[in-house]
Amino acid sequence: MHKSGSFSKLIIFLLVLVILLASCSPQRRDYLERVRVLEAGEETSVTEEEVRALEEDIRALTDDVEKIVSSTARLGTLYRMLAVDFFDDGMFGPALEYLDKALRIYPENHVLYYYAALASARIAKTRGDETRRRQGMLEAEYYYLEALRYRPDYRDALYGLGVLYVFELGTPERAIPHLERLVSISESNTDARFVLARAYASIGEYGAAEDQYRSIMDIDADSDAAREAARLLGILQEDNG
Repeated sequence: MHKSGSFSKLIIFLLVLVILLASCSPQRRDYLERVRVLEAGEETSVTEEEVRALEEDIRALTDDVEKIVSSTARLGTLYRMLAVDFFDDGMFGPALEYLDKALRIYPENHVLYYYAALASARIAKTRGDETRRRQGMLEAEYYYLEALRYRPDYRDALYGLGVLYVFELGTPERAIPHLERLVSISESNTDARFVLARAYASIGEYGAAEDQYRSIMDIDADSDAAREAARLLGILQEDNG
């Protein structure tokens, strides 16, 4: 135990020595300083022979660290590729498993969260038990919200979350802020406007729903979307006239 403690102190001392004296790049000095801080608080004295031996050890360890980081990055890429292939083949369980593995390596990747939300929702739809189905949809909500936490203007996640709230969780009022944000940054997104109109109508805001249908008709009067919006607008007005 004493020998191990002395060795640890020697490592710390050498890191300080390298930071102060070695002719290395500013980036390298910063890296070594950050490593030293992790072990701060130790003090010792060493011989020149011990310093030379430890320099060799650190060079070898540095190479090992770089190899591990590179290997982990490749592993993350592999997880992402597997997740996408599983997802495209309709194998949503394995897709979600590898998305979660990839998120452990890249926990701030908004696209991974988005695909995890889609996979969770698809899995939830297969569950016959309503409690388990709702639990799966809530998991999808979590992933969508995480995607938006890292990319607030991520359009696919804004739309997916809106659809989830309106059609799956039955909470249209929660969809409205996300869909309003989406149409504010993508004014010609008729899909989002249809869902937003449905959300407004579901909570009795019929005037706001009508405005969305009219906006769809204004975007392209000759499109199928415009004709469908006109049909739904007529139904809405008839039912609430």
